[in-house]
Amino acid sequence: MRNLYFIPFIFVVTLGLSACATSNNTAESVNDPLEPFNRAMFAVNNQLDKFILRPAAIVYGYVPAPARYGVSNALNNLGEPLTAANDLLQGQVRRAGTTVTRFGINSTIGLLGLIDMAEYFGFEGHSEDFGQTLAVYGVGEGFYLFLPIFGPTSPRDLVGELSQTVLEDNLWDSALDNTNSFNTITTALGALSDRQESLELLDEIERTSVDYYATIRSFYRQSRAAEIANQEMDIENLPDIDGLDMSDLDMFDMDMADNGDKANMYEGNENEAYEEGYK
Repeated sequence: MRNLYFIPFIFVVTLGLSACATSNNTAESVNDPLEPFNRAMFAVNNQLDKFILRPAAIVYGYVPAPARYGVSNALNNLGEPLTAANDLLQGQVRRAGTTVTRFGINSTIGLLGLIDMAEYFGFEGHSEDFGQTLAVYGVGEGFYLFLPIFGPTSPRDLVGELSQTVLEDNLWDSALDNTNSFNTITTALGALSDRQESLELLDEIERTSVDYYATIRSFYRQSRAAEIANQEMDIENLPDIDGLDMSDLDMFDMDMADNGDKANMYEGNENEAYEEGYK
């Protein structure tokens, strides 16, 4: 949930640039006609991450795991209504029903989403956004775009994300007072939670990448394609990613698997698992 005040400017600029890119066959094949600009923004973002977000995420990692998972669950629960709406727009009636059921269960016996009780009852969660809905309706992604803080995106996904942000703001504005503060808090917590969860993976990708920018670009495109197809992103089965040494990443996966084995040791004893950070 983002509170973005530059929405009109970005909306107009990206649509205009998208039209220009469509007329350029070479740019279409590369799909990154703004690469010099994107690399500059990528460098700016890395500095912001290095000095602000990553240190904050490291500190946040010292918060007890149950509290972190509760925050993540609650934030996911806030997004369920729009996920259900996008499910319906995509003709996924059954998935929409599952999402509505999850929201009902987690908002009540799940203590406003702090506990994912719906998953315990067999209702698996998923996410859908308006960018995915636009893709289902045949809207092309356009060129690759990287914006500081916002991260990797495309004109289609950017318009979808900004539209969803406006809808989320209006949704919670009708339910809560002082929504601006609420949106600011949830946006900050969401960014912090996401960054903390990706600390090890992004550190490893940066360490093993010949070209970190190209690697993130490839990873974004492939993960986004998987999301649109309602598939899970499987790092082990990814095609070759530009600039990434997959052999080193395989070693990282083995380390993560070792952590998974440790987590299994605590099966049935959640308190110990949370203390060790494996649940």
